[in-house]
Amino acid sequence: MSVKAKNESGFTLVELVCTISILGLLASLAIPNLSTIITKATDNQMKYQISTQLEDAQFLAMSKEQSVVVHFTNQQIITYANQKNQHVTQLPEDIVITSNYKNNKVVFQKSGQVRGGTIVFKRNKQEWMKVVIQVASGTTKVVFHV
Repeated sequence: MSVKAKNESGFTLVELVCTISILGLLASLAIPNLSTIITKATDNQMKYQISTQLEDAQFLAMSKEQSVVVHFTNQQIITYANQKNQHVTQLPEDIVITSNYKNNKVVFQKSGQVRGGTIVFKRNKQEWMKVVIQVASGTTKVVFHV
């Protein structure tokens, strides 16, 4: 009887170590870009939520023909009409808000009119985002300062 030699297939230890090293290098290059993308997406989502909440408050004031208040605090943004919460947006913990509105409250009249002003969001003591509300029209402009 003759014994036939088997062809062994597979990877050597050196090949596996090289492959894993290259994959690790590529992953280490991709992770910072991924965190930047996630941060930008989160910021854009916050920008959208704030502008939408202000627009919704204006439409609510006009449709119900009553004043609607949007109150900005350091933890959340609360929209309420007739002392009832209509919408709440949670803010990141490291946000500090300043504005030229009395008690940080934007009041939409039943006609949808609002006093113009600016709300500044600061993160790590630096301006992160600014919301500008135009006089009369009540339209909002959200500006990021990154």
